[in-house]
Amino acid sequence: MDKNNFSTFLRNNINDTFWDNYIKLVRNEMIPYQLMALNDEIDGAPKSYCLENFKKTAKVIQKINNNEKIEIYPVDRWEYKENECDKNSFLGWCFQDSDVYKWIEAVAYSLKNTKDNALEQKSDEIINLICNAQMENGYLDTLYIINDRSKIFTNLKDRHELYCFGHLAEAAVAYYESTGKDIYNTLIVSAPCCGKTTLLRDIVRNISDGFMGHAGMTVGIADERSEIAACNMGVPQNDVGMRTDVLDGCMKSQGMMMLIRSMSPGVVAVDEIGSDDDVQAIRYAVNCGCRIIATVHATSMEELYHKIPLKPLLGEKVFERIILLGNREHIGSITGIYDGEGNII
Repeated sequence: MDKNNFSTFLRNNINDTFWDNYIKLVRNEMIPYQLMALNDEIDGAPKSYCLENFKKTAKVIQKINNNEKIEIYPVDRWEYKENECDKNSFLGWCFQDSDVYKWIEAVAYSLKNTKDNALEQKSDEIINLICNAQMENGYLDTLYIINDRSKIFTNLKDRHELYCFGHLAEAAVAYYESTGKDIYNTLIVSAPCCGKTTLLRDIVRNISDGFMGHAGMTVGIADERSEIAACNMGVPQNDVGMRTDVLDGCMKSQGMMMLIRSMSPGVVAVDEIGSDDDVQAIRYAVNCGCRIIATVHATSMEELYHKIPLKPLLGEKVFERIILLGNREHIGSITGIYDGEGNII
């Protein structure tokens, strides 16, 4: 095979009488079996502690965010046995995280050949768990986060941090290419009364419920002025989707932080950003792996780029898409869609 055509080969479905049996074997037998192994549900098999470690890590991340005391455990061996370690510490082999990532990669290539909504949903649940275990700066290795964060990157030769990260990266690329699943960090821009909030609400509902073959995602709304969900007695009066949580009447910056710490959304939506606190909260959300959908007042791209509080986010290209609305033809008409560089698409 021509090496230049190899990537094209990987992107194509495989239809071959020889390989079909193996593809079906992986999809119908191996993937379900390995998921049971990751969950320690196979009678008589040694425990892997894989997903249990990610759940422990997510709890540690919550403690870090809440400035709570966190216990320290040794990071000094290849295998951490249950009868030798504290029950709250990391358990299993030091490279155990990679088994979860390998499972996701296998799922990705299986979904490339055969659509399976139930399998994709289960994979998304595990991906959300992985995201909840990630530190604010992007670091992820359950051994070090659970046991001793001061030892991060101190023994690259033996402790498999980069090995695990490599499998995480491979799984992420494979899953994205197979599912096409991604939500851009998006900023909706317009003058008042041009449909920003209406468009934001519609985007949130579609992301939450799922659309055009995309599975629904968990969404959190920081609705400071009750304009997005229009809550009454805590109940949204507007349809914002079945997987959406709303913090009503709460300051945007605080609401974003609380949503991330307590509700674990995949996407955070917020209306009319503009303060320094809003900027810091958005940075925090992005570093935690959340996608951001936000709005801001401005009549043009030029005016947007002159807004001093937003200059750090725009300069860092946090927003991958910028939607500019106007009312020349009708309220809410799209004047232009731009990438993070400010180039029209």
